[in-house]
Formats: sequence, structure tokens, C-alpha cells
Amino acid sequence: MLAALEDCWIAVLGDQCPAARIWTDLRTEATRRTHSAGGRAGRLHAILRPAQADIVILHHDLGLPVERAAHLMGMTGPVAHALLRGAERDLGPQFDG
Repeated sequence: MLAALEDCWIAVLGDQCPAARIWTDLRTEATRRTHSAGGRAGRLHAILRPAQADIVILHHDLGLPVERAAHLMGMTGPVAHALLRGAERDLGPQFDG
């Protein structure tokens, strides 16, 4: 995936938020590679919007602080917190943290 970034590096650096652009590209590639693999990540992505699933995985599954996950995803902390709260609400009692 990072090798593919080499082809569009100038465009990425010129983007308003390079981190968000890279995160989107990484999510697309990860989805392509693991679509049939299933598992928790696949279930989360089937239920939630992509950014919600990503923040749940980064925070709950990988243990990153919300602010760090937000930075990696190219968004502000408050936006990430709102996405996380919405995801937890949408998942309801089936969510096991």
C-alpha cells in the first residue's frame, strides 16, 4: 500500500488533510484485502459507517486513545469522540467494548 502512495505523493501532500487522505487509501486497501476474511472488523464495517467502524477498531480493539486515533484518521478529537459515541449507541447491547 505504501508503495502505491509513491505514485501520488505530490497530490497527497497537496491535500487539505494528508492524514485523512492516507487513512482513506489505507482503509480502501484493507477492505479490498480482507473483505472475505470476516471477523470483528468485517462485522463492524457491515453495521457502521466506515469512519465509525475505524474509530471503534482503533480505540477499543487496538487500545489507542481517541485523540491518537483521531490524529491518524485526520480528524479532530471532538469529531472522533462523536463518531465513537454514535457507534456505541448504534451497536447497542451487542457491543462488547
